[in-house]
Amino acid sequence: MKLIFFITIFLSLSTYSEESKDPMIQPEDIWVLDTHSSRFSGNGQVLYMMPQDALHTYRGREYGDWNQFSYIDSRKLVRLKKGYRVKLIEPFFSGDIYKVSLLDGFSKDKTYYLITDDLNRKYKKMEQIDDKK
Repeated sequence: MKLIFFITIFLSLSTYSEESKDPMIQPEDIWVLDTHSSRFSGNGQVLYMMPQDALHTYRGREYGDWNQFSYIDSRKLVRLKKGYRVKLIEPFFSGDIYKVSLLDGFSKDKTYYLITDDLNRKYKKMEQIDDKK
């Protein structure tokens, strides 16, 4: 019985260590938008001009209560295309939101805000891209 318990613990720890191999998010890192995104469609990737807008969207996704959390003016969003790069500046709200500087496009060299979950799912770290070549 103890053997089964230890095997279960060992397998769960090894699974946890494999999941933690995701790239570490550090300030001053540069990330590239890797998923297909359009500046004109409603489902593209966006950056937020206000940190509260990004936080409201994040909380709306997490809690599923869009009426309470997400009132965002679409004029305060910047739509991105695939290949646009962002430089991380600093985390906000316990690391749920990052302040970023846009490095490409019409609105480059301005600061915006990005949801960390979007960063993990839709962006690739520049070092990873350079290592694969």
